[in-house]
Amino acid sequence: MPGDMANFYNILVRGFDIWARILQNLTSPWASLYHELVTWRGLLEERMLFPESSVASHAALQQAEPFAYLNLVFYVSLLFLNREYLPFLPTTCDRPSGPIDPPLLPPDAPEEWWHDRAVELFTSAASITNLMKDLDDADASLHTPFPGFCVFSAVTTNLYRSALPWMCPDTAQDNHLLIERDLAWLDKFRKIWPVGECWWQTSQQCKRLYNHAAADLEGFWGRQRRDYDALESSIHDCQLRRPSVDDGFDLVLETNLPQYRTSTHLEENMPCEANYTRDIQETMLQSYMGWGQLW
Repeated sequence: MPGDMANFYNILVRGFDIWARILQNLTSPWASLYHELVTWRGLLEERMLFPESSVASHAALQQAEPFAYLNLVFYVSLLFLNREYLPFLPTTCDRPSGPIDPPLLPPDAPEEWWHDRAVELFTSAASITNLMKDLDDADASLHTPFPGFCVFSAVTTNLYRSALPWMCPDTAQDNHLLIERDLAWLDKFRKIWPVGECWWQTSQQCKRLYNHAAADLEGFWGRQRRDYDALESSIHDCQLRRPSVDDGFDLVLETNLPQYRTSTHLEENMPCEANYTRDIQETMLQSYMGWGQLW
């Protein structure tokens, strides 16, 4: 179409279409998703929130499964959002910070921004672990792939926190106990679902990497996220596959695991991609939105 006055209206419509899409994307996906997640959480009654409401009370009413899924999807979503920009190997950090390898973010984050991201990340992981333990205690265990992926996400985060404690500003929870519970749960799960073996092996890889990095900071100085692409991909993997390479470790993982169907109707067509124990105040969220737009 010629760009002349004879086509003025068509050109103008196309221009407004571009403008509309710019407006839609002015706020970054991170900030938009974070705001949407927090808003969604705020719609739930307190009796639907963990740990404000106990698993046992819902199990007594035969409601433990939906209660668990509502909270698992929130905590694993919050975990993913907050984990994304923290350093994969923070060997050059002495406190919670943003990415230390490309793509970098501007250094002038709002005060306590990275502290809050770390608190939400590690509290989310602990909440998943505690929720799954309470389900087991209430005889309402969920040994299906989505809860399994949530536990896997929690244990890799808890392992990070254990080996690299300077990245975690909260030491209230016994992290070694959280890891012990996660691994015990995954050990049972991998005997039921073959994908559990993949998540178990990846957890062991993470444990070795984080422990080695913590013990030899100089030796890992300058290592970047891209040096561990396969391991990071397997940490994010919820498609029931094993990684095909091992990032330099001696554990060879198989590939092409078959796809498995879940055994509960709540997992039909459920995407794998999804703390504060209270909602983030609106004023606090507003102060973060400007920084979040960079993401």
